[in-house]
Formats: sequence, structure tokens, C-alpha cells
Amino acid sequence: MALCKDKHKLDSAQAIASLSEEAFVNAANLQDAEQARSIHRQAKQKTAGAMVFLANVIQFSAPRHGTTLFDSASVLREGLKSIPSYQDLFGSLDYLQCDPCQSIFGPAAYFVDLMRMVEEYITQTDEIYKLKTRRPDLEKIELTCNNTNDTVPFT
Repeated sequence: MALCKDKHKLDSAQAIASLSEEAFVNAANLQDAEQARSIHRQAKQKTAGAMVFLANVIQFSAPRHGTTLFDSASVLREGLKSIPSYQDLFGSLDYLQCDPCQSIFGPAAYFVDLMRMVEEYITQTDEIYKLKTRRPDLEKIELTCNNTNDTVPFT
């Protein structure tokens, strides 16, 4: 399934549900076709549930024709406030104390994401325009705290 996710961009229930069942079975390339069909059915159900929820939110928040008997926007606000947060459900989200330079949210991780985005979405197919051809040093930078925190002058 991991290869399927990368190759076919099947990274959500909505992406899976957007394919026909047979197209997903072929794309998933699982040994058990019935398991792939089950995954597809579950993705369809999750997507439908999300759409129904969104439709209800839109319906609740939309102004009615003229005056209403009650303020639906305030009811919606109060209803959304009552939904528990991740911290309420799972406790503290700060599981690991580490320096920002070592965090998955830190500058080094941002740099890795940026390089992947450039390679995948911006770089043209012609080799001469690829960033790794023009700046091969970027791929070899060690993502240590010293390299992450040191400012390098632009040349």
C-alpha cells in the first residue's frame, strides 16, 4: 500500500473513493483483492460521512430566509466548541523534549520538505534545470543543529 500511496497519490479516504473499485484494486496491487475491495468500501463510507457532516455544518450555519426562530450560528458555534480537542482526547501532545533543530517541525525538516517539493512539483524534466544539477551541495548538507542554526551569507 505504501507504494500505491506514493505512485497514485492515494493518501486519503477521499482519494481512494474517487477511484472506481476495480481501478483501486488494480492500483493497490494487494495479493488479496477482497482486502482491497474492503479498503475501498471503507474509504467510500468515510468520504460519505465527511460529506454529510460538512453538509450539516453548512446547512446549520447558512442564514435562513428572513427571520428565524433561533440563532443557528450560535448553536453551531456552541456545538463546535463541545467537540473535544486532540489534547482532551490524547493528553499532552508534547511527547518528546528536543531542540527545535531536531524537531520534525524545525528548520531542517522544513528544508527537507522544501527540497522534496521542488523536486516533485517545480523542477522541469530537463536535467539542466534541476536544482540538484545546479546546486549539488544542497543534497549533501548535514542536517545537524550547527548547520541548521548557522546563518550562511548569500553569495
